[in-house]
Amino acid sequence: MTTKRSTTLVSVARETFFPAMREPLTASPQRFGLLPTKRFWDNWQHRMLALPITLPMMLLFALALVSIPGMLQWPVLTAVLCVAWGHVTHGIVEHRMRSELQHRAMLAPVPVTHRAALPPSRR
Repeated sequence: MTTKRSTTLVSVARETFFPAMREPLTASPQRFGLLPTKRFWDNWQHRMLALPITLPMMLLFALALVSIPGMLQWPVLTAVLCVAWGHVTHGIVEHRMRSELQHRAMLAPVPVTHRAALPPSRR
């Protein structure tokens, strides 16, 4: 008797709308090595981990930018520079997190899942 694989609406939606969920986060490269990627920052754990780093950097930059004499005369330029610095800050933090994830992945032992993969002396 053959059993049919049941497909639910959730599994179809997951495969349709989120095909990259199966890949590790470091599988896709970061653009220009500095720009943040949407896929990386969609993970709420990454956002919460980077918030204590990025928020003070962005606030300090905004305060330094506003303290420049005459900068408040161009509010659009100030806003654009603050947003650009926010993106660069997220990109730098993402680059550091990616390199740390890759470094930890290289140090982690490779699990042996099949007994046949072990050498004969260790079976």
